[in-house]
Amino acid sequence: MDRLLGDVAVSHHNHALDQIYALTLAKRYLPFLDIPEDVLAVRLEVERCHLLSREGVVTENSPGYQSWIPARIAECQRLLTGATDTALPAQSDEFTAWITRPDGTWPEFGDTAPGKPVEPLHAAPTGRRVFTHAGYAVQRDADSHFAIKCGFLSHAHRHADDGTFLLHAGGEDWFIEAGMFGYARGWEREHARSPQGHNISYRAGANVIRSTTSRRWQRRHTRWGMTETDAGVACRSFMFDDAVYERRVAFLPGRIVLYDAFDAPGTIRTRFHVPADRHVHVEPGTVTLTSAATGNRLVLRHDLPPPEVVAAHHTVAYLQYGPCQAVEFAWPATRTSASFALDLHIRRQ
Repeated sequence: MDRLLGDVAVSHHNHALDQIYALTLAKRYLPFLDIPEDVLAVRLEVERCHLLSREGVVTENSPGYQSWIPARIAECQRLLTGATDTALPAQSDEFTAWITRPDGTWPEFGDTAPGKPVEPLHAAPTGRRVFTHAGYAVQRDADSHFAIKCGFLSHAHRHADDGTFLLHAGGEDWFIEAGMFGYARGWEREHARSPQGHNISYRAGANVIRSTTSRRWQRRHTRWGMTETDAGVACRSFMFDDAVYERRVAFLPGRIVLYDAFDAPGTIRTRFHVPADRHVHVEPGTVTLTSAATGNRLVLRHDLPPPEVVAAHHTVAYLQYGPCQAVEFAWPATRTSASFALDLHIRRQ
């Protein structure tokens, strides 16, 4: 108890919430211990403000953590005061309903484990929902589920993934990621966290900002993140130390358009990860992805030179990679902007 109250206490992290929970249980069931309730209440409020956005969304860069952090905060509130913040579970349920994939699992942003089921499942909404403070947006209908991430409120489980997106349509995945791999150090973990592991445009060779203690984050975090626009959303990121990266997304009937831009030219690449079983056909100005299983197609139209199709990695289980493909574009040296239009052709069953 003394150690949890004192020299090993952490803050601004889900592990700090675990410590508070352990102390709260000790105070409840071992009342002879001298655990000051006011200290626990203050620490719980500090962690609540850090761990949850204004919309009640977990800030630690991984939707899968939504499955337990709000519930644990509510349980600590109940044990300490006998009451909970009634808005907290409602906000958490709303985010969960929007972000849940059509197959009932969490999207594999950040360090969300692959195939992690959502329990309990909520009724799936349709339309668009933007969680600007947390940095998530979802566009979903009967055929497709598009989710994009662009937020930096915590460095816990932080990847170099501002502007990355996932697309599930017609019962299949079309754009995936390297995923989390695991927490063990090694090239696999570093790749999973790197720009090359996500569906973004990036500055090859640039240093990546992943800590809230960095001067770049402290100076620019108020301008860093997601905003809603008339047509969709806009992501503004300072994660590359030599440039400002922006990705705007417009949602049109049957089409999603990405507009990427940097504030200066450089060595710029764009990567889109697709499942290994997709047939990829490259022509000038277009890339066509075809599913052999269903005949569904996705046509990616762009204004860059033809891309390469390269071998890539996708997390299939904890500490296990499986194969996937990456469509990789190299921008001409003078270019600072590019556009990508995604046209879905889904066969009705």
